[in-house]
Amino acid sequence: MPREPSEVLKRAAAMPQKGPDIGAAVRRGASLKRRRCAYITGAAIFVLAALSLGAAALSRSTAPVVPPSSRANRSGFVTYRGHNPTFSLRYPSTWYLARRSLTPNLANPRELFSMGTRPLQRRASNCAQLPKGALQDLSSTDAFLSIQERSGSGAGFRPRPADFKAIARPTKLECAPRRAPLMIYWLPFRDSGRNFYALIAIGKDASAKVVGQTWNALNSFSTTEQPRKAQLTLGPKTCSQPSPLKVRRPGFVDVTAVVKGGSARAVVMQGRPFPANADIKMVWRLTGSGPLHLFATGGPEEVNPRQLRKHLFPGLEGPGDEWGSVLKFPTPGCYVVHAQRTGTSAYIKILIQ
Repeated sequence: MPREPSEVLKRAAAMPQKGPDIGAAVRRGASLKRRRCAYITGAAIFVLAALSLGAAALSRSTAPVVPPSSRANRSGFVTYRGHNPTFSLRYPSTWYLARRSLTPNLANPRELFSMGTRPLQRRASNCAQLPKGALQDLSSTDAFLSIQERSGSGAGFRPRPADFKAIARPTKLECAPRRAPLMIYWLPFRDSGRNFYALIAIGKDASAKVVGQTWNALNSFSTTEQPRKAQLTLGPKTCSQPSPLKVRRPGFVDVTAVVKGGSARAVVMQGRPFPANADIKMVWRLTGSGPLHLFATGGPEEVNPRQLRKHLFPGLEGPGDEWGSVLKFPTPGCYVVHAQRTGTSAYIKILIQ
């Protein structure tokens, strides 16, 4: 039965009309925004962590290599002491020491140490006598220093100067090409009866500070300095009565030594009296191991040998190893000369007139 139009219109007006749900859309958008922010924050944290780890690894890989025998002081310098053979050197703590020899195929001369303003790498090379790889890595602002020692006698070694820079002249070295413009110096010199080569490379754009550091490091090279004061393990610091002497022949005076831990023999290679402020040659033979530490106490200051090197002297055979030394006592008096190796300590008392 057909309905009245008015009833149909009334029911149609009362029926709900379907349309977009604005509230739900807003809620979905907010949820997506929160998830997007969470993803971005997580990614940022991951990237920062990766960068931090990478920076830490890089700092470890390029940190200066400081051997256990080196010691930094407040001035920003490191004192490196080698004991076989004996030498010492001061260099800036910002420089890098080579982890190992850069010339492994070189037998004589032998590389004592190498250092530079950047980490030093050893690579295979057809240039046995020179650290070719390290020289190729240097930039025009870098500097490099290496010292080699030649055993036996050799010609062309001049006495070491007080200032190496004053006598240095650039040279050209074969089989050592480099990428950057460098000033190369090859300096043979003799110190304490030992023969050395110093190799210096300085970039042409290096700062005055780097240039000064390079030459100062070479000038600080010493073959006699030892950490002696802490090693006084036997004997007095002063004396009033000298040790007994035995003259075997002219210029060969045995001095009776007091010994602990082994055997020792001391010979003064000149006749009596022993004068002050003059070079006195003394030969020591000690058992034990390692280098000989030799110094004298009893005067106004500690006396260290001007020369100290291993050698063999006819007529001084016996157990242990032998060293020749030259000491200069500044004033008259009774001095205690201490000689120490690992496992053996000895001393003599000598009257200087």
